[in-house]
Amino acid sequence: MPHIQDIMEAVDHKTLKNALLDACIEKQQLMVDTAREAMKSIQESALAERSNEEMTDSFTAQCQNEQSMYARRMHEATGVLSILERVKGIKPPHGIGFGSLVMTDKMNFFVAASLGDFDMDGKKYFIISTQTPIYEAMDGKQAGESFSFRGRNYKIQEVL
Repeated sequence: MPHIQDIMEAVDHKTLKNALLDACIEKQQLMVDTAREAMKSIQESALAERSNEEMTDSFTAQCQNEQSMYARRMHEATGVLSILERVKGIKPPHGIGFGSLVMTDKMNFFVAASLGDFDMDGKKYFIISTQTPIYEAMDGKQAGESFSFRGRNYKIQEVL
């Protein structure tokens, strides 16, 4: 029969993982919204200038380039957002895999999408994808095991 402390730790870990996931999703949604608003603003500027007969070809080209840049950013951010949303429905893998929160003696990793480092409650987490080289070094490992990456050894303390 599980001890109450074990149950409380499991709840705390699930809460931490969900809070981290929600914060990542919120960050990505903000990127999508920012790109969408920038595209809308550029379109409004271009429409306002169309009424001006002296609108130059260079201004039109600049608007199109900016529109394309923000469309790419929005597309990329939307793709990452959909990856993060998939984490919600995933069953925890046996060992480290997609959706795992990995606590090591040196760093903490969340395997979802490549977003870089993220601070939460005074701790730093590195949000990585399954395509990153460091993930390949830890793939399938479990708490208590070690892995090496770029000359550094990591001891896995917990896999959530």
